[in-house]
Amino acid sequence: MRRLEGLRMRVVVGIDLRAVEHDWLVERSALYAKRLGVRLDFVYCAGGAETPEMRSRLEGLLARIPEEYRGRALVLPEGPADGLVALSKEVDMLVVGSREPLAIDRLLRGPMASRVLKHAHCPVLVPRGERAPSVNPRLLVGVDVEGPAPTAVLKWADRWAEHLNGTVHILYAAQTHRGDFAQTKDAIQAQLEAMLAAHVG
Repeated sequence: MRRLEGLRMRVVVGIDLRAVEHDWLVERSALYAKRLGVRLDFVYCAGGAETPEMRSRLEGLLARIPEEYRGRALVLPEGPADGLVALSKEVDMLVVGSREPLAIDRLLRGPMASRVLKHAHCPVLVPRGERAPSVNPRLLVGVDVEGPAPTAVLKWADRWAEHLNGTVHILYAAQTHRGDFAQTKDAIQAQLEAMLAAHVG
């Protein structure tokens, strides 16, 4: 991440102005900005032309972020999926809300989910509004030990853990139809522990 190299990260928070409640997402975003030392841009993908009301509402939400972490308010003409995926090429992280009813349906169940989470060019953070982040968070990382680059995600997780003062825990979910897992469990466990020791400080 850029901050590790002495540069300022760019983090974009996706805001759905059609939702009725944004307090929790603004608060969570401000908290992560402080922990990571980043400046936040708020973006609304309007799916059409910008209006003065959109701009005013988005700037009003952004004004609640402490000035030292406050970036820009952006209204994009693209729809949510296209806009966020395109923007992900230029930023270090996307933050998307999960408790706003309209947003969660689109993000976690609808076409936007697969398009953003599969095609984003940067990490995507989906904070949970009903649970406040802990002081020393635990980062659970799913690792495919048989994948093409199983350690790449661990390197990213290690960087996030450093910034958030957290710990990294890794998980491998076995497919039961691939044979007797009991026979390979110990070998996989040893492989996971070796990966953790090698790539997480």
